[in-house]
Amino acid sequence: IIAILFVNYKGRPWMNGLMENHSLFLSIFLCVTLVATCAWGYFPQLNTLIHLEPFPDDHFRWQVMGLVGASLVGTFLWDRIIVAIFARPIF
Repeated sequence: IIAILFVNYKGRPWMNGLMENHSLFLSIFLCVTLVATCAWGYFPQLNTLIHLEPFPDDHFRWQVMGLVGASLVGTFLWDRIIVAIFARPIF
């Protein structure tokens, strides 16, 4: 959901850019930060409160965080490619 929100916000020329829309930028940044915080277990009480189990090892943790990053980057690239092909004037 974070990747879709990040990618589908087009910004200029219709609205403010993502960096200019501070509330949207901060909410996306905080969501990604919260995912990383929960993955690394900085606050075990928070993980317990939302019923998250600890990762079995660091390798698996890095795999999951890599997939989160790949999802963000991949969704962004796919959107830009499709817009470049099918909607050239707004690219």
